[in-house]
Amino acid sequence: MDDLEQPSVITAIADAEFEGMVSSALFTSGWDVIARPLDFSTLEGSLNENEKKSILVIYSVDLPGISDEQLKKIARANISLFGFADAAGSARNFDGISTRPTNPEDLLAYIRGNIRSPLVRAPLLQSRPNLRAKIIAIGSAGQNSGATTLALNLANELSLFEKKTLLIDANFQASAIATLLDLRKIADEDKWRDISENLSVAEITQSNISEFPTRAMDAAGYFDYIVIDLGSLQNITHD
Repeated sequence: MDDLEQPSVITAIADAEFEGMVSSALFTSGWDVIARPLDFSTLEGSLNENEKKSILVIYSVDLPGISDEQLKKIARANISLFGFADAAGSARNFDGISTRPTNPEDLLAYIRGNIRSPLVRAPLLQSRPNLRAKIIAIGSAGQNSGATTLALNLANELSLFEKKTLLIDANFQASAIATLLDLRKIADEDKWRDISENLSVAEITQSNISEFPTRAMDAAGYFDYIVIDLGSLQNITHD
């Protein structure tokens, strides 16, 4: 049973109300909260005092003295870090920050949902990236129905409203966006190609589709809108 034991928890949250909710929820659910530091220096001391334990650090970006560089300094194999935004919902340019749950149930579900398999001796919490993009996918029930034109016009209009927009050509059967925009080798880009201040384009092909999950996560964290041209969905509708 020792191998499946939960790590000890240290909360490092400056906001008293949120910290109280987190600690109370963890205590009630049987987690061992061993320290509740209110600044980064005290957090470092708590970690040094418990250096042989597997520790789960739940912190917020408003903790005095905290920074990405400081977090890197305390990172080691038996320490798992899970960060929350401040009370205003800002990540303050920290990496891998999640929005704050508003009640104990959501908090516990969020934590448990991000812990790796219980067979891993020191569970790690997988921080969810900040995804801001709204995604609009456009397809049609047949060929030559104007889906590509609609996707292109929509992406262009959004960019004119100063919304960072990515237009993705995901029409494997009949890619057309590059031709319509008189562009070459879009699919060869590492991520996407900027064609104006607020409009970028990308193309998914059979050769680069394996890279799409990584590209999509990067795009969702950068753009305001992602417009995807799916082309004809005729085979799906027939099924």
